[in-house]
Amino acid sequence: MRIVWLFLLALPAAAEGEVALEWKFAEGDVFEISVKNERTAGMTTARGTLDTSFKVDVTAVFTVTAVGQDGVAEGDLTFKGLSGTVSAFALEQPLKVDLVALQEKKIPAKLTPRGQFTIDAAALKAVCAQVDLNDDLQNLFPVLPEEPVAKGAKWELDVERHKDELTLEDVREADGRRTAILGGTSKADQKADTGTDLKTELKVEGVWTASFNLADGTLKWSEQELSEDAVLETKESKLETRTRLRRTVGVVRLVGK
Repeated sequence: MRIVWLFLLALPAAAEGEVALEWKFAEGDVFEISVKNERTAGMTTARGTLDTSFKVDVTAVFTVTAVGQDGVAEGDLTFKGLSGTVSAFALEQPLKVDLVALQEKKIPAKLTPRGQFTIDAAALKAVCAQVDLNDDLQNLFPVLPEEPVAKGAKWELDVERHKDELTLEDVREADGRRTAILGGTSKADQKADTGTDLKTELKVEGVWTASFNLADGTLKWSEQELSEDAVLETKESKLETRTRLRRTVGVVRLVGK
């Protein structure tokens, strides 16, 4: 996952009004991650249109085996549950997964204090050969700011082919626990004409909402909706692709602070 920080803009606020949005790790910490994905993909050419849809429910456990000096947690991801369906040509088929065998496998993964979660793609593919989960497990968490921020602060970053702008919308306290409420958008609107008979277009629109537990440094949940439309056109052909994603992610710290 390629992420490039562009800027951090915090609205005027007293220093005591700022909060540090960062994951906190220690060796031996265990997080249960649940992911519910609904994803559709379509392609249109001169020959016609093909649409497919995927519904995937994943429950996995990330166990921290080491924490670097930069605060990055390294560990293993193991599956507890995996189910879903694939639909194409008006036919819906359940995913065929040997869950018992899958649960015995460990996949290297890393999680930064900013919430950048990366999974070894080759290992994931080798462990779960029946289902390609790389798209479903990318960019799971909203990326947090590098510095403490106050309510109303915004931060902007490039993620893959679009740009995210996130906002600290509120900080709430209940039962002695402080929770940060985040919101945001994903956007891209690009057109290019190379002058060599090649034209491209890309349009991305999306929204984020999330809740972060400040007391123990753990994301509680996030929801994301994303649409991406792309066009690749030459003198002889035209290819249109579209993707729609709806994702809900939940995190529970099972062992640790």
